[in-house]
Amino acid sequence: MVGFLIGLLINLVVASSAFSLVTEQPESVIESAPPRAVMTHVQAGPTGMATEELIVLHNNSHEPLNITGWCFRNKNLIDIACFDNSSDFEYWLPPFGDAIVASESFASRYPDADLALIFSPISQSSGSLVGSSDNLQLVDDSGQVIDSYQWFVNWSSRGVAYREACVETDAGCYYDQSGLMGEWSFALDVVWPINQVEPRPTVDCIDEIECSIDEDIPIESEPESTPVDLIISELLPNALGSDAGQEFIEIYNRSEQIASLEGYSLEIVGTTIKRHMLPEDMNILANDWLVIGNSVLSFSLPNTSASVRLIDGDGNIVATTEGYHDPSDGFAWQVNELGEWSYSSQPSPGQANVFKLLTLSNLVIETDPAPKPCLDGQYRHPETNRCRKIISAINATPAACKDGYYRSPETGRCRKIPVVDAPKDCPAGQARNPETGRCRKVAVMSKADSRPGQTAIVHQPNQWYVIVAVVGTALALIGYGAWEFRSSLAKISGRLWNRVSRPRS
Repeated sequence: MVGFLIGLLINLVVASSAFSLVTEQPESVIESAPPRAVMTHVQAGPTGMATEELIVLHNNSHEPLNITGWCFRNKNLIDIACFDNSSDFEYWLPPFGDAIVASESFASRYPDADLALIFSPISQSSGSLVGSSDNLQLVDDSGQVIDSYQWFVNWSSRGVAYREACVETDAGCYYDQSGLMGEWSFALDVVWPINQVEPRPTVDCIDEIECSIDEDIPIESEPESTPVDLIISELLPNALGSDAGQEFIEIYNRSEQIASLEGYSLEIVGTTIKRHMLPEDMNILANDWLVIGNSVLSFSLPNTSASVRLIDGDGNIVATTEGYHDPSDGFAWQVNELGEWSYSSQPSPGQANVFKLLTLSNLVIETDPAPKPCLDGQYRHPETNRCRKIISAINATPAACKDGYYRSPETGRCRKIPVVDAPKDCPAGQARNPETGRCRKVAVMSKADSRPGQTAIVHQPNQWYVIVAVVGTALALIGYGAWEFRSSLAKISGRLWNRVSRPRS
């Protein structure tokens, strides 16, 4: 009996321990072994925009993540975009931060988008990802596959693929790669996260100790000093002739103290982002300019379009320019005191900007030589610039017109005199009407009315229809009156008949 009770007690202890492990397992998985990074948004080029591609990378951990040397790889095992590890700076993602990576055509459609990386598509017609079927992999700097997303659907009208809702934690958004939360959905309108990539200067590691940044460890800081105020004031991206050794970037120190540029770098943002570390001994005097030419620092400003940013040693953007577009040869891209950028035909490195554009007053226009003077008796016409004969109007009498012509008082020209033919005689028994000029019949007047040698022109219009109309109207009136007063007429006619027929006594 005792052995039975002891065995039962042991079974209860084991069962309770197993239940505790099962219930606490999800929390321990999330805390102990979360995926380092995941892809949360993917867009393969839709119909008509095959090269407009987008990928969003999310730091899925509580620690800053160095993604330098990481790449995105398609199903053909081709790296379509990589965070370059050959430059003198590194790409860092803050805890639960996002990196926005897009193709050149996507960046052109959304020029104001803040992008961590811009890549050229493998094919200018079909892009780097196949919309109907592909397998996108996230590979770290050692070649290990960190995350992948594979699809077998037609992407033409689905918009952007996004990973299902994350698990909200106090520190940020956590994506679980297992179960239903690992599934993807499509949407036409998706709000992109904010790009949070922090480029930082490369740090040399000692004794093969992994370099990391721990934000929880306090860093002893030097006493605060007045911050310097730096701006990028002028660029010359397209010099006259060759750009080698002539391009420059000008930085102006608006503060009242010397500005040290130790740890600073210049970032040229074009179709790709290129960063160039400045020499450690580079300083700018107070209220002075520093001109950095591409003969001192190996950089190249695109002749198409780009912008330039000044980054401090902590990876913060200190100053930036507006983007220029297709500058003309020899034109500088300058900023004025109001922060407005414009082109100038007169570069001014190391001094105040001169906002001067080419105008007609700046150009020497070659003109035709003065025309030769006209001959005596001629003048130059102001409209045609040709010589014309001078016609004197003093005592000028026009020549007489030819026979049969007359001079028109309006135009002063000779006109032909019109000849009017005499009308033909009217036939016998007709005479010409002086008003109309037509021939009419002649009626001989009676003796009583006629005078010696006088004839009368009688108009005999055909008026039978007038007579018919008058007679018809009279008969109609008589008939209407007889019908209207038929009773009275009957009485009157009866009385008259009685009187007539009454015998006389």
